[in-house]
Amino acid sequence: MPVNGTLNDKIRQTPLPLGIDIFANIGNCYYTDKTLLVKDIIDSGIQTILFTRPRRFGKTLAMTMLQSFFEIPTDKGQLSEEDTSKYFRHLKIWQQGEKYTSEQGKYPVIMLSFKGVKASSFEENIYDMKKIIGTEYQRHEYLRESGSLNKVDKELFSSIADGKAEESDYRMSLLNLSQFLYKHHGQKAIVLIDEYDKPIQTAWESHDDDFYDKMIVFMRALMVNVLKTNPYLHKGILTGITRVSKESIFSGLNNIIVDTILDNRYSEYFGFTQQETDEMLSFYGIDDKKAEVAEWYNGYVFGNTEIYNPWSLLKYVESEGLALPYWVNTSDNKLVGDVLENIGNEDAEILKDFISGGTITQSIDTNIIYPELEYNGEAAYSLLLQSGYLKSVGKTISEGNILCTLKIPNREVQHIYLKEIVNRFLRTDMPRAVNAANSFSTAMLTRNAAEMQKTLQKLLLSTCSYFDLTEEKDYQNFMLGLLAASIYGYDIKGNREAGHGRTDIMMKPKANTKNAKRLPGIIIEIKHHEATDKEQADPKLLEKTLEKSAAEALEQIEKMAYIEELKSAGCSQIFKFGTSFSGKNAKVVSKSS
Repeated sequence: MPVNGTLNDKIRQTPLPLGIDIFANIGNCYYTDKTLLVKDIIDSGIQTILFTRPRRFGKTLAMTMLQSFFEIPTDKGQLSEEDTSKYFRHLKIWQQGEKYTSEQGKYPVIMLSFKGVKASSFEENIYDMKKIIGTEYQRHEYLRESGSLNKVDKELFSSIADGKAEESDYRMSLLNLSQFLYKHHGQKAIVLIDEYDKPIQTAWESHDDDFYDKMIVFMRALMVNVLKTNPYLHKGILTGITRVSKESIFSGLNNIIVDTILDNRYSEYFGFTQQETDEMLSFYGIDDKKAEVAEWYNGYVFGNTEIYNPWSLLKYVESEGLALPYWVNTSDNKLVGDVLENIGNEDAEILKDFISGGTITQSIDTNIIYPELEYNGEAAYSLLLQSGYLKSVGKTISEGNILCTLKIPNREVQHIYLKEIVNRFLRTDMPRAVNAANSFSTAMLTRNAAEMQKTLQKLLLSTCSYFDLTEEKDYQNFMLGLLAASIYGYDIKGNREAGHGRTDIMMKPKANTKNAKRLPGIIIEIKHHEATDKEQADPKLLEKTLEKSAAEALEQIEKMAYIEELKSAGCSQIFKFGTSFSGKNAKVVSKSS
């Protein structure tokens, strides 16, 4: 039941589990019950399963929940008498009957997470992975003294636990640990590996082929040894963003089932469903925010289930209903940046359509081959889909191929695409780009055309040619990127039907934004002029031409009645901007209504 008081009071009484990814540490925090995942895993009879989902969609919390449920209790490397069923007796799984409750606390568990493996070289990454594996050995410290292990077993155990083993020993380390656990407990082990693909992604992002090839070899040996024909394995459960396939990470693993965002069976267990989102908003007394939450953080489709971004939703509630791009700011988004770096002119047009709400139908391969991302559009779109930067709004099977209609999921993810456009245009780093965008937007909101022009001129002089500034659409992309990097509280649309035609950029204040009635509606019309030889030789002549062209853009706004939609939306003030560009020269003029 909801608690009384302000939203701050409610959060203090029932804290949000932000940053908590260990299930046993949830305590009195708000918890969205996902424990029926246990039931479905038991019922499936599948020995090894890989869940691929975007980052921060609850994969680690789900894995530590499985660990808490299945594991024979241990404490500081020793077996424990703790009754870990206390974590589940009030949750859904405990109402499912003895078939499931009898599995609680029954199995030895190996639990690893590779999410923090992100060093810049193979040697450093292997060092980190050895530490992770060694720490897991130490968690089962009682095996050093086990009467069920022989001298050779104990020596090998100690060499891994103490970090003194050879690299070849680590390739067999998980298989050996499962054997040691079986010998001691007489029970096959459950192996949980969270973010298994992070070391491979890190190696790919380094653009070092030798690093990548070595990591593939190591991961292949580690995975195959523990998951393929391992007689000591009860179940293997992995999570990651993608299935790394043709590099043969899972070579010969016929027993592995891959559950992707296109599959239905486990679709509700990662991220928040509509019902779970509504329950949370109701619990904290902010039901009136449903429309804004949906626009910013909904839009994902896993199987046939509509899913909200859990991290962003929790941050939104914590910040008392302030809509910001929380998820896209939790990493440097290097993955999407590297993919967009390689797009060609045709895909650049698609990107522009995406930003305006468009779609593309694309063949999708859920088996990712990282080197192909540099030249294979299918691989690139597949990665963007599985990473959460696109969503599928329609799926068909044609001659064995999966065809998906793809779209940007929501307003939050739209920001990263627009920021990447800014990043591609500017030689400077992203913080400086955003600072410039902020200056531009501040000038625009105060209708300071001269300052807008000054900022644009500075940016254009430091522009690197990515889309090549040769057409009006290039400048439109540039302007959209600047606005998305700094403007909140607006719906920003490019090529929007308005009045008697299409306006280049329309900015409508969002109805549920604080002080929305005080924000001006904004129309920006863009012109591009190809400078003549005379104009190139005479800057003053070019300036006059651009001033005339910008005035014509402003006149077009009036003539085509572009502002009517903004007037109908209740905008009491409307700013109109005519802009004209030629190479790295800009002119801005304005009027208000």
